[in-house]
Amino acid sequence: MKTFTEKIVAQQNTYSQTDVQKIFTELNGYKPSDKILMACLAGSHMYGLNTEKSDVDLRGIFAISHEDFFNRRVEQLSDDKNDTMFYELGRFITLLKNSNPTTLELLFAPEDKLIINSDIYSMIRNNKEMFISKKIALTLSGYAHAQIEKATGQNKKWHLYEDFAIGVDKLRYLLHNSLVTRKEVMSILPQNIVDFIGEETTEKEYPYLHESWTKDKDINKLHYPKLQDYIYRLSPDGKVEKWIDVFGNIKGCASQMSNTSNVYRIFSGDEDFINNEKMVMWLTMFKPEDYVVGIAIVYHDSFLTDKKRYSQFWQWVENRNKERWKDQLGGNIQYDAKNMSHCMRLLKSCVHFTQTGEIKVAWDGDDRQEFLDIKNGNYPYEELLKKAKALDKYCQKWYNETDMARSINQEKVDRFVYGLYNNYWKK
Repeated sequence: MKTFTEKIVAQQNTYSQTDVQKIFTELNGYKPSDKILMACLAGSHMYGLNTEKSDVDLRGIFAISHEDFFNRRVEQLSDDKNDTMFYELGRFITLLKNSNPTTLELLFAPEDKLIINSDIYSMIRNNKEMFISKKIALTLSGYAHAQIEKATGQNKKWHLYEDFAIGVDKLRYLLHNSLVTRKEVMSILPQNIVDFIGEETTEKEYPYLHESWTKDKDINKLHYPKLQDYIYRLSPDGKVEKWIDVFGNIKGCASQMSNTSNVYRIFSGDEDFINNEKMVMWLTMFKPEDYVVGIAIVYHDSFLTDKKRYSQFWQWVENRNKERWKDQLGGNIQYDAKNMSHCMRLLKSCVHFTQTGEIKVAWDGDDRQEFLDIKNGNYPYEELLKKAKALDKYCQKWYNETDMARSINQEKVDRFVYGLYNNYWKK
């Protein structure tokens, strides 16, 4: 069943303010006091590069009440897939001050892509020159380089997909050849991987690791991060040892040591905090009557990062645009064509900025066709990389030789923003 957003997106160029307002009210963190200042089509629809298979993104700016400004400062509102995202006014200006390419696109958004406008947004647009500096050339080229890294597979999720697929194939092999029992498989894997394998089960067992699997790096990539793997003991001789290797399962509670960020004293007790996802809360507990068994270094930041990475991967598997990944997963091309299209678009936008002082957002003619051809995988990677290097070299030369201001006038912008908020709150 299509979401409300998908239904109205199907009616291209027929969005109403009512449609967008409804989407806005359904975003995570929305409050009735939040008001839209600007909304527009974004992504490929903004660039003029959309096809029938393109996802549709909405971007915008919103304002919060005077009370919420001091009590509840929310910087962004978005849906689960980030297809729709609205920036709080102050956050939007902060990103502009840092020459953020995404917000610069909203500043220079084509009139025909605007769905909601306001006096506040018009004031920002009419004063856009105060956000112009040669730093823009650096951020545009920097974002372009990031797209190259993504396109070549560094940190790319479809490579993770391949890793997970290898692990799943091995599990299928183990099951098929009765090397492990079905019960053992179901006890370790979360339901999404169980579905991936195609094995249905209603069994719920306490998770544990099959001994032979713990040494298999491919299988390990399937594991949900276990907090105990991120806790280490500082031994008396100064060596750092994995806690579970020294003491086994960790039970009890902990007290954070003063003037440290990740160092705790572990206390004995009956509570098993190690499997609790709210472990940071547990680690604030303190029982002075308990016996201190050691000092631990708890890398909970790493744990939360890996946990988030795991969650994001499976969310991507569920929500990804399957058409976009067909060629990559099929091995037909060895780079992400969409990322390379973004790269070339950003670099050509940078060249346009060096020549005009403005950000080009919508494309047509030969440039548009070139971006679409790149997006369709019609160019060898080496040729694209050569073009990208030439454009980047041009932009770097301009940056070194231009007399444009290196940065914006921060004080002037701050006074301007103060006036924007006052203007909005008075109304």
